[in-house]
This record gives sequence, C-alpha cells and structure tokens, in this order.
Amino acid sequence: MELGRCIRGAGSCGEAARRLAHRLGAVQVAEGTVAGMKLETREGLDVGDCEVGADSGNFLLSFCNEFICMERTGGRLATFPDLSAVLHQDSGLPLTTAEIREGMPVALLTVPRARLNLGAGMRDPALFGPVERMTGKEIVKYLLDCIGFNRRVKEICGRVTGLSVLQAGTLTARIARELAGDW
Repeated sequence: MELGRCIRGAGSCGEAARRLAHRLGAVQVAEGTVAGMKLETREGLDVGDCEVGADSGNFLLSFCNEFICMERTGGRLATFPDLSAVLHQDSGLPLTTAEIREGMPVALLTVPRARLNLGAGMRDPALFGPVERMTGKEIVKYLLDCIGFNRRVKEICGRVTGLSVLQAGTLTARIARELAGDW
C-alpha cells in the first residue's frame, strides 16, 4: 500500500520513477517502446518475454508471473528476487505482464534485492529450479554470483567432484542450499 501511495498522483512516468528511486532505491534503466511481447499460460502461470527497444539498447524481460530477469544485449541487469518493473510512460503506473502490448511506451526500473524485505524462501535456490525450466533462464547462477557463494561453490565442487560449477549442474544448487544459512 505504501508503494501505491508513493506513485499515485505522480502525474508522469518520470515523477513515479523519481518517487520509487527515493523510496526504494530504484534505478530507471531505460525508456523505450515494447517491440515484442510473447505470453503463454503454462501450468497456470503466465510465462514469456517482453522486448523493449530504447536509445540505450535492446532489453529483454523474461517472466513467470513476475519479472524474472532483465537483460540488455551483452548481459544480465537484474535477476529475481531483484524487483524489475515496467511503468507505462503516459500514466507512470506499473504494468502487469498481461497488460503489456506491442508499441506501448514504457520505462524499465529495477530495485536491487538488498533494498527489499525478502522472506526466507527467497534464499532457497531449490525453489528457483522450476522457474528456470519454465523460462529457460538461469537464476541460481546469478544469485550465487551476486551473494558471494560462487567462489565457495567452485571450491567445493572442485574438491568434491573435480567438476566446474557449470558441469556440476544440480550439484551446485544442492551445495547452495547447504550454504544458504550464510546468506
């Protein structure tokens, strides 16, 4: 509710983004136009991709009900549980994946997970496996890199199996679950 009050009456996308930046530490990544939208319902979930073209590059937001990751040509910008948001440029209001249409003017924002109050479930890498399979996007790998597990996971994988993290696959997630107490 507090965030709703934060952006209600902002009057413009820019003002809504400024208010969210002030309140949450949001970063406005880009303003552009939705160039493509692919949404399908699988197992009761909206799954797909939203492509946005902007002066600063082309962006791809993959989702499984929520935005899972935001990428720009050349790399990942945000990975759930980072908060990725799409605002309509005319109203400044956030859009759900079901509301986004090709040609729509939008702004892309992210809020780093460190700025959010997250439940313990967001710290369990095993919970991200089904989302990785549905979206075809790696999640756990980015969580490990972001929270400093990557070095420890590589050491453990190397010591236990002789495999690299990439080769270890599910073993990496299992080790991450055991290390989750440190997160």
